Amino acid sequence: MGIESAIVLAIANVGIASLGTAIVIGSVITNALISVGLGILSQALAPKPKTPNLSGSFSNKASGITQNIKQPITVRRKLYGEARIGGALTFIETTGDDQYIHMILTMADHECQEIGEVWFDDISIPMDYLDGSGNVITGPFAGFARIKKHLGQAGQVADSDLVSETSVDSTFVGVGVTYIYARLKFDRNVYPTSVPVITAWTKGAKLYDPRDATSRWSANGALFVRDYLTSPLDDLVPGAGIASADMDDTYLGASANTADEMVTTAALVQTSTTNDPATDIITLDSANDTLVFQTGDRVQLTTSGALPAGLSLATNYFVIIYQRKTTLRIKLATTLANALAGTAINFTTTGSGTMTITKNAEPRYYGGGVIESDQPVGDNLKDLLSTIGGDFIYVGGSWKIKAASYQTPVFTFNENHLVSGISIRTKVSRRDRFNLIKGVYVSPLNEGEPADYPAVTNATYVAQDNGKVIPIDFDLPMTQRPATAQRLAKIKLERSRQELFFEASFNLAAMQVQPGDVVYLNNTRMGWSSKPFEVVKWTLTSENQDNVPIYLVKMSLQETASTVYDWNSGEETAVDPAPNTNLPNPRVVAAPTSLAVFPTEIPTASGDLTYQFLITWVPPVDIFIVNGGYFDIQFKESSAVDWERSFRAEDEDTSITVKQVKPGTNYDLRVRSVNQIGVRSEWQSLFGFTVSSPSGATITLDYGLITGPTVDIID
Repeated sequence: MGIESAIVLAIANVGIASLGTAIVIGSVITNALISVGLGILSQALAPKPKTPNLSGSFSNKASGITQNIKQPITVRRKLYGEARIGGALTFIETTGDDQYIHMILTMADHECQEIGEVWFDDISIPMDYLDGSGNVITGPFAGFARIKKHLGQAGQVADSDLVSETSVDSTFVGVGVTYIYARLKFDRNVYPTSVPVITAWTKGAKLYDPRDATSRWSANGALFVRDYLTSPLDDLVPGAGIASADMDDTYLGASANTADEMVTTAALVQTSTTNDPATDIITLDSANDTLVFQTGDRVQLTTSGALPAGLSLATNYFVIIYQRKTTLRIKLATTLANALAGTAINFTTTGSGTMTITKNAEPRYYGGGVIESDQPVGDNLKDLLSTIGGDFIYVGGSWKIKAASYQTPVFTFNENHLVSGISIRTKVSRRDRFNLIKGVYVSPLNEGEPADYPAVTNATYVAQDNGKVIPIDFDLPMTQRPATAQRLAKIKLERSRQELFFEASFNLAAMQVQPGDVVYLNNTRMGWSSKPFEVVKWTLTSENQDNVPIYLVKMSLQETASTVYDWNSGEETAVDPAPNTNLPNPRVVAAPTSLAVFPTEIPTASGDLTYQFLITWVPPVDIFIVNGGYFDIQFKESSAVDWERSFRAEDEDTSITVKQVKPGTNYDLRVRSVNQIGVRSEWQSLFGFTVSSPSGATITLDYGLITGPTVDIID
């Protein structure tokens, strides 16, 4: 009853009498209509072709996945595969006179495999930037952040640091919840504008794989669908509630194998800068700051020198991603399974020369993404099925998950099997035609944000449609590789142009096939000789002849061809893996240069002398300083401990005058840049210069130039 309540409306929309009549096939044959159809649920739930709408809800939803949500009630989420996700802020507290802020970010409402690389805004904090206690020890947040990761395993206990440092107690466990506990130490230079948005590249749910009866993390789209179909209705993120015993796991295993197949791709190349045998990490050239590989990609190595010991030329390896931002780092595995498990090759030397890593293939249907508890079961299933371009079918008491691939014909029908005339549709209506597919996917190439994948079209089909381009949207929310997105779009386009569709009644020989099967049709009148058709719908019905029931099988079939699923790497459209920008980093602020002091004495009206000095500098070439920033200036007597209150010079200023200073006294001064968002440079300092005027004599100046660190004595 779990799946019935969720999708009965969808089934009704495709004309099946009721779910009850559909599921009795294989038990009792009655005079009632018995019908099963290929993809009856997924086809009914899929949107009809429509004109492009790039501002649709999918883009909005996908963008929200990488945000931190602060509201009293929010949806629960389940993560499949790996994706960059933010979290719901389920706890916030400050301590230490507001010096520390403690936050709990709930990432997923189930156990996850791994929380990997964490991003504060767009700054990467990989796993080796943390010590054993979660303290950040490397990078711009070193000493100012602590990150504790909890994966929601059975027996999870409250974080000991959270309990000891905040108001929570040991009951704050997070049963079955994956979360990050982050403690940030306030510093205006480290967090110049606000608390950063915290996201993490997270490997999600562990999935049962009937091929070896084990549960592990996977990016296999067929396993996504099985997991969701068999997840209970009372899960934190409810599934479809189908019993595992009702799944055709032999059929599922074939679809999972299809998803695992390696598909040749256009070459993607990156070179290494260092190879570290202590960690087995390969650091790549990061000129474009974007990693073009993904976990599971197949690569080969070449070198201008010698490869690290343990690696070989002309050998296929599989990528394990370690860091995707700033410093691009990977490991290598011997097999796809090892790459998914994170089992890296141990190489023992650094090698020599330049090592080149070239991608040559990728898994056919791998992906990742989030489903949410507030979405209808049908919508979530549609998203998951899109990963494999698939359907699911209910036949003979079992649910079958079918990945998009050409099936070898299982039977040949001819005129002798027909017991009725043939009803044929030779073309689809103009309303349902299209010849260009475009849409949105979510890829690590775009930092886990939604983006357009390259549109797929066919000039022959455009010509057949009188030269008119007819586009549709085809969003792929769980697809992460651009080549995979193009393959899926091509399959959809080619299937739509196999327009020959017919219905006929067959004798009981048709009991040997089921929806999803491909069969050969021989028909002399129609000119069909071993022409492949896919069984779309199968209905057992009866007719009375002389008061004797005669059973017939009514089938709907659509032409197909192996070329629908063919793919050549030359068909790929290249995707720019990085934005073409060269903007300065607002967190890196240059100090002013050429600091100088010019003392003067000023006669007063009473005949006395007063003293001042002019401070000058050369501003740095930084748009964030000279357009909206400013300069801090501080001075003090050299013998004093504390600096005087800062003077402020605006972005266009290159000097400032300090008045009423004492003659014959040593002074220190320092100047720093502050950019638009409040990030400050190191101080540029002059120490120990003296203003002297014995009886109105010429003022002399002597000082030493020192550049100091960003350490405030008085701010």
